[in-house]
Amino acid sequence: MFWVVVALLYFVLAAVAPSILGLFVNRARPDFRTLSFSLRIVFVVIALICLAATSYVHVESDEIAVLNKIYGTTSLPGEHIIATNGEKGPQAEILTPGWHPWFLVNVIYQVENKKVVSIPSGKYGFLNAKDGRRFVLISSWPTPFRPTMSWTCSMPNIF
Repeated sequence: MFWVVVALLYFVLAAVAPSILGLFVNRARPDFRTLSFSLRIVFVVIALICLAATSYVHVESDEIAVLNKIYGTTSLPGEHIIATNGEKGPQAEILTPGWHPWFLVNVIYQVENKKVVSIPSGKYGFLNAKDGRRFVLISSWPTPFRPTMSWTCSMPNIF
């Protein structure tokens, strides 16, 4: 939120740049309009850089990002603990590894990076759903059950 306020301040400074410049430079100078326009451009560029500082998330290759919406119009309905339709609170959507440009993401959401849980081959992972529908991974297990693949669980314990 700090960078948004700073950006707004620089947008205001860009709007009043000729008045500010007139305090320090004689308006009768032949290049006053050029100086005024240049100062406006500088203030707008600084404001855009401040907004860009709040508009991306970088997630490392062994992590995911969990989003918790801070600002919103609706709260979670009933006894739900995960927001699926943009309500305030922990979001069902997660961000995968990589660079994610998203306008004002760090203002609207609290972004928390979590390590990905890897389950080694020959082991199993237990997933306990606290909200939503029942989670079924496989409808029928092969007989006899011999784990032959490695599973990666990207659902961190966020509560």
